[in-house]
Amino acid sequence: MRGTLGRRDSSIDAIFETEDLLPWDDFINRIRGQDAEPKVIAGRATWQGRITGPLQGPTFAGHVKATDARYDTLAWDSIEGDLIYEPDGFRFLRGMATRDASSAQFEVSLDLDHWHFEPEATWNFDATLVRTDTEGLQAVLGWSYPARGLLSGNFHGGGTRAHPELNGLFDIIGPEAWDWKFDRARGEISLRQGEVRIENAELRLLPPPAPDGGTAATPGLLTGNFLYRTGDAQIAFDVTGAVVPLAGIQRIQAPS
Repeated sequence: MRGTLGRRDSSIDAIFETEDLLPWDDFINRIRGQDAEPKVIAGRATWQGRITGPLQGPTFAGHVKATDARYDTLAWDSIEGDLIYEPDGFRFLRGMATRDASSAQFEVSLDLDHWHFEPEATWNFDATLVRTDTEGLQAVLGWSYPARGLLSGNFHGGGTRAHPELNGLFDIIGPEAWDWKFDRARGEISLRQGEVRIENAELRLLPPPAPDGGTAATPGLLTGNFLYRTGDAQIAFDVTGAVVPLAGIQRIQAPS
């Protein structure tokens, strides 16, 4: 560590390494300000960068890498990127996060008010996913939807903390949702205000088992739109089917 530390202005080049951030939480939360809501911050971490600005409201800018990381309710096996953290904003650029088999390249920015992320504060999020398990992804983002599969796509989030929104193009291999299983799904997804909406969707059904010595049936295809309301678990859809082998839809089969 080298540089100058001042009440009104500081400029320090620093390297910080720790086996666990948890014992530093009191110190980190004091730096964030007396009125800032304390957060649980844990994990093995390395940060190299600069501390600038007034002592009561410094700016931290540098590269961070952490493993077994946790911030509040979010957790990752590893996370790495360029961090800018100051009283009026948080930026995480060129980020990479992993949890279990899930991984994401992302950038996120939050508008803060004296370290606080208020309900009306705006945020932005961009991510690219490749064959990412949705269970691990939901754990990374702190979400919980009854769906899983291997997800690829590009996504953009925004809105405010109180009213977040997420939009993107997705492709899921082996999707499962509400005890339904399919071969593949793709479309345009938007999440906002208690709704999950999918438009221009293509859903490929699993073919029924081939008869002994016979040829497997052609997988069916459903296209259309889908709406799920999280508050009352209501589902609405408008679909068109082509060559749909009913024997391949396990949910409508009579018990044997």
